[in-house]
Amino acid sequence: MSCKICFKSVRSGQNKVACGVCSALVHTTCAGLNTNDVKIMTENNRIWRCTDCNLERSKSMSDVTPVSNDSSLSLVDVISLLKGMREDQKKMEIDLGNSLEACHADLFIYEKNDKELGGEKVQCQENRENS
Repeated sequence: MSCKICFKSVRSGQNKVACGVCSALVHTTCAGLNTNDVKIMTENNRIWRCTDCNLERSKSMSDVTPVSNDSSLSLVDVISLLKGMREDQKKMEIDLGNSLEACHADLFIYEKNDKELGGEKVQCQENRENS
């Protein structure tokens, strides 16, 4: 089977974790977990969730669960949530960058058209009828 993150083979004897939701295997290093993290999860009967399943869980929880002052989150839970937030932020940055590029392309076209028209103002047909 291959690692869900790096797509390299996950061999027996390698340090790995399995998602408690979708059962995907991930190298512990790819998951950002060290031996101590895995030990703590095992001792506390905690499951590890891959990024996709964690994001899905975060989305569903934010729709249903009110914010509480529950301080029982483990370090692994916090790290997992932060990784999900980081990935969401990266996606938003990419979307924002694409949107800005599209705006810049439109501005370039408008500026080019304005220069070709010699800077003269062009009214829409509707505006001419109302004048």
